Amino acid sequence: MLLTRDESRALELLDAREVDVDLLRPAVARHLLALGLIDADGSVTAAGAAAVEEVYARRFADGVAEMKARIRHHGLGRPGG
Repeated sequence: MLLTRDESRALELLDAREVDVDLLRPAVARHLLALGLIDADGSVTAAGAAAVEEVYARRFADGVAEMKARIRHHGLGRPGG
């Protein structure tokens, strides 16, 4: 599922119960509600929880790829990169 950075961050915060839905930008909250990722009370639905897991998995994969690139770069004798 393609979400904007704001939407994915808002969904993460709601999932972790670090923010109340009333504190989100109205457009972001409406879009997450329209997609069925949150309920009207701001609780994250099963689909929303799955989307959060996708975000975490993508972020982890990006971090692994970045570390591999750094190791490869360092192995070529170009430290600091």
